Amino acid sequence: MRKERLGNIVLCGLPGAGKTTVGKQLAALFDREFIDTDKVIEERYDVSCREFFQIFGEHAFRELEKEVVLSLQDKEAAVIALGGGTVEIPEVLKIIPFLGIVVLLVEDIEELIKRKIIDDTPATASDKKSYKKLANRRISLLRNIANIEVNCNNKNSNEISQEIIEKYTKYTSSIGILNQDR
Repeated sequence: MRKERLGNIVLCGLPGAGKTTVGKQLAALFDREFIDTDKVIEERYDVSCREFFQIFGEHAFRELEKEVVLSLQDKEAAVIALGGGTVEIPEVLKIIPFLGIVVLLVEDIEELIKRKIIDDTPATASDKKSYKKLANRRISLLRNIANIEVNCNNKNSNEISQEIIEKYTKYTSSIGILNQDR
């Protein structure tokens, strides 16, 4: 069994899956701090992630993501939303399971394309075929580290949050952890 920091809920998934919206809801429901790694970067450098990525490139952006995620290793009792491309950093991928209980939010790739998420994401390929390949690779990597997976298709943020709470409670009970957060 992995040693998770059970006080944290770590949300991961493709851009547009709802990590920020759901993360804010969960943080309010559990009375925890909410940390969005993309927002940390934007506040620290006073530029959007997309602009930073365009100006300095993917490598520089991934280094910032790595720095931010590594800085969260001692954080407790938080809901953490990871950037959609964080999984692209091997060192970070190895430590994500140790940040807390990892919840993978999965949204249909075609739906993300329809909602033009592909256009709003700094690191995604501009064509649909390349985006699908990138998205499938990321989801595969994330499934290897997730404790909980939630399908977000045709669900609003309240439904997704409620499903996470139910699965979180079941998961923590199954590994013998009393959930004192509720």
